Amino acid sequence: MIVISPEQMPVTLSSGSLVYDGKTKASGAAVIATVNGEPLTLNDDDITVTNDGINVGTYNYQLNQTGLEKLQTLVGDDFTVVVGDPGTITITPAVVDVVLNDGSFTYDGNTAASAAKGLVATVNGTPVDLDNSDIEVTDDGVDAGNYAYQLNDAGLAKVQLVVGSNYQVSVAVTGTITITPASITAALSDGGFTYDGATKASEATGLTATANSQALI
Repeated sequence: MIVISPEQMPVTLSSGSLVYDGKTKASGAAVIATVNGEPLTLNDDDITVTNDGINVGTYNYQLNQTGLEKLQTLVGDDFTVVVGDPGTITITPAVVDVVLNDGSFTYDGNTAASAAKGLVATVNGTPVDLDNSDIEVTDDGVDAGNYAYQLNDAGLAKVQLVVGSNYQVSVAVTGTITITPASITAALSDGGFTYDGATKASEATGLTATANSQALI
């Protein structure tokens, strides 16, 4: 009696990935098992994922009994499916945009735009208070005008810490800091001259306007 034994055929498992959405587990990723050159798309009923979860990270998976039976049916009785190395499924962070609010203050001759108060970065609905160590201002200065600002590395790290590792912070737009002109009051001097029958009041000499301690003649 001659017995022909089935040839052992190892399975190759693909790597899979998905983007974090807060609900889909690693086992929900699309993966493929290949045996004897034949690919088979697997679903979550066909695999067992070690420490299956929804958070960002890399998970190992292996065929379960259901998956093995599917592959065995695919290759037929001439082969015996052998489980090989585990495959991996990676959940990658979801990209979230940061929204920077606009800030403003009144010119005082000393305070630079980067020292503006009340700046906030909002990411994924969560506000993060910023200070001058968190931002970079283009052409920072003390004069009245509009200044564009963006998060620097420290600011990005602060925002990233708030949202956690399941998200990747992306800064898509800049914020604006406005230094508004200071209001000053001009004081007008009195003047006078002797009537001469020809000179109008508007032609009086020696009139001055004093504003911000500076006199204009």
